[in-house]
Order: sequence, then C-alpha cells, then structure tokens
Amino acid sequence: MAKRQTRLDDIQLDEKKSIKIYNEFLPLKQCSEANIKQVIEHLKAKGAKVLVASMAFGVDEGGPEAAVAKVAKEENIPITAASEITKLYGLTRRTRTAAINASILPKMLDTANSTEASVREAGVKVPLMIMRGDGGVMEISEMKKRPVLTMLSGPAASVMGSLIYLRASNGIYFEVGGTTSNIGVIKNGRPAIDYSIVGGHKTYISSLDVRVVGDAGGSMIRANKNGVIDVGPRSAHIAGLDYAAFTDPSTIKNPHIEFFSPKEGDPDDYVKLVNEDGSAFTITNTCAANALGLVEPKYFSYGNQESCRKGIQVLADYCNTTVEDIATQIMEKAFGKVEAIYNELVEKYQLEKDQTTLVGVGGGAAALVPYFSNKTGVKYSIPEDAEVISSIGVALSMVRDVVERIVPNPTAEDIRSIKPRPATRPSNPAPRLNPSTSTWKSISRPTRSRRSRQGRPKSKRRTCRRTRPRKRRWRLPRRTCA
Repeated sequence: MAKRQTRLDDIQLDEKKSIKIYNEFLPLKQCSEANIKQVIEHLKAKGAKVLVASMAFGVDEGGPEAAVAKVAKEENIPITAASEITKLYGLTRRTRTAAINASILPKMLDTANSTEASVREAGVKVPLMIMRGDGGVMEISEMKKRPVLTMLSGPAASVMGSLIYLRASNGIYFEVGGTTSNIGVIKNGRPAIDYSIVGGHKTYISSLDVRVVGDAGGSMIRANKNGVIDVGPRSAHIAGLDYAAFTDPSTIKNPHIEFFSPKEGDPDDYVKLVNEDGSAFTITNTCAANALGLVEPKYFSYGNQESCRKGIQVLADYCNTTVEDIATQIMEKAFGKVEAIYNELVEKYQLEKDQTTLVGVGGGAAALVPYFSNKTGVKYSIPEDAEVISSIGVALSMVRDVVERIVPNPTAEDIRSIKPRPATRPSNPAPRLNPSTSTWKSISRPTRSRRSRQGRPKSKRRTCRRTRPRKRRWRLPRRTCA
C-alpha cells in the first residue's frame, strides 16, 4: 500500500513544463545508512537533482525520513522530508506536496542566499522576512526549508495591503498586472484560503484561493477582418512592445497593421502597429479602456486618449468599423474571460451582490475593474497607491506559522501538547508601574472558587442561592511601595 501511494507520476504544470519524478521504495526494515546511500545513487543515476523522503505515518514517527535527510545532506543533495512540510495524513497528497517543494528548492535557495547577502551588505541587521501565500510572513531561514509556502505570495501581499486601506468585509479582488490577473475572495473581512491545486492535483499547500487568468492591463489583441477574436494571454511586455496608451501621439505616423506570433507556437493573429519609420507599438486592454474614457486621471492606468484612439483607428479601418466598436469588443472579450471565474467564486462563497465589492489592486486595475463593475452591477473600489499595494501589504503583514495535524482519538495530553496551558498566576505577581501616580503596585485578582456563582449558568446560580450559603471569595491584600 505504501509503495503504491508514494509512487508519483510526473506533475504536468502546463503543455510544455512538468516536474519529472523518479521513484525508489525502501522497506522500513532495510532503512540502514548503507541502503539509503545505495538508493540515493540509483536516483542520481536516473537524473534526480533533489530528493524527497516520505513514509507512511511519517507525521507520527519521522525518524526514517530524518535518517534519509541526514545522508542526503552529507552527500550535498537538497532534500525535503514530507513530514516537515505538513503534519496531515494522506500519504500521496503529502508526498506530492513535498515533491513540489523539492522541485523549487535549489532555485529558491540561491535566491534566498543572494537576497540575504545583499541585505546584510547594505548594513541591515534586522531579521529578513519573506511573504507567505496565506497572507503572513516568515523568516528567511524558514523559507529555505519550505519555499513552497511562498506560492501566490504576490496576490497575498496585494490583498493584505488593500484590506488595510478599504476595510472591505465581502468582496472579490482583482490583482491586475501587465500579463495576468489574480482573482480571489474576501469573506468576512479576511481573504479566502484553501489548499492549492498544482497540475490538476490537490496539495497541502495552504494559500489564498486564487484563480490566475491571462487577461490583464497589457494583454494584446488578436483580430481578423471580422473584428476582435480574443485578448491575451500574451502581453505587450512579453512581445517587447509599447502600449499605444503610453506612446507620444506625435510619434504615431502613418501606422499600418501587422499580425504576428509573440512567441514560437503562438497564434499568428496578434496585432502589432508599425509606424512609417519602422517603430512599433500595440493595442492592449488599457488602450481600449482609455479610448472609451473609462480610466480616471488619478489612476496608474491612465494614458493618452489621443494615442489610444489613433492606434485603435488603424484596426477599426481594417475591420471597417469604428474606434468605439473595436474598443468595446476588446473590453467585452476581457470581461468574458473572467465572468465564469467571478460566477464560480460568488457561488462557492455564497456572496450577496448588494453586500459585495469588487476590489481592484495592481497597476492595471483601473483599466478593467470599472468596466467589470458596470457589467456585474457590483460596486468597486480601488485603494490609494494600488500599483504598489503589494509592497505595503508585505511591510504590514504579521509573522505567521500554521501547523495542521490530525489526531485520532486525542487524549488530554495530546491536546495539551498542541496548545500548552497558560502558566499559573503566581501568588505574588510582579509589580507594575501605575503611570498616573508613578508608584509600583502589586496587582492581585480574585481567585474564583470551582463552585462560584460567576462560573455557573443562570439556572444553576439560582439553585445555589436556595440550597447553599453564598461562598465568600477571598482577595489578596494590595500592597504599594514608593
């Protein structure tokens, strides 16, 4: 059973990328140092660069996993012990989560070490904290062991920053960048958190419940003679082109339309506009929003409306229609790509339209969120400094660590080990300073009897008064000293 449950297939991330998995099973009775080294050599020969040690019920007894980790570290091979990532049962899911963590371990270790070195060279001595995907922060030493906890930390930072400004209770937030938008939920004043799904597989990675879509401020247009086919997922940033919205209108001279593939294998109907001098730019969602006058000057997405209209006019002439029609088609396509996600999240979290707000963060928020608000009939809000809100969110986030564990038939001792009991109050408490009189006072509090009437329900308090004399509570004497 354990052999079958720990044997993973490759984890497919997208059409071209996957995490290659090699499996070796070592029975517990054969878990000696010599056998561990032999298995590690077999995995290295197959092409493994990092290791995962996972054992059935390893959350209860992690000794064998620790033994494998010890040998791997002696061999200078990065390793993840599954029981260090999560304390939850579910062998296959726990092993998969550890495999994802191990796959990014070498790159994240390099990133963490170089970042830490740069910070220390700058003379900064305070602890270096890293954003987590669940909205908290952790020390960089913890990130070196469990980098997978940083998954979706970008949108998490934006959400935490926006909550500080907006005090939103219920809403759907859109973190709109240049290439992608992250869409999630704020429920009862807190971001919705769930276990992440990677490559179609459930994991034990706790992070914001976020949907990622290739529809953002810089998404380019795909078109033909009949009009706009789609927006994105490729963006002007990927193609290395300027937005029409941020192009000086005086430089737009006799442009003509060209269709191209931003990357090898992409459709060849993405729109590019080329001036008579050979310089090129493109049309994006931001350009369409500005052409329709939807972006207020105070927002980061605000651009030159004249440039937007001149650029879109070229495509409108090609399609034998108007600038307004093409711009509206673009915005409709942009909304169509998020409408299903919006409806799914509303249903999943049972959000009421009249009590919900669309929260826009990120540099491209003002290009899309106002239009989405108009289509859904839900009010929207874009916080101050939305384009840098993630930095604010990181700076103001709290240190967090979450340990989840399943304890079947827990005893009192099991519960105490998870949450230690508070220390008993001393009979002579430490003195405190009274700021109003500048004298030290030893503060004493009444000790409640087990049968005191304050600790009983109302019905039982009445019974106590009828059948028993009232017990007198005792109070320690109050002492003061100059």
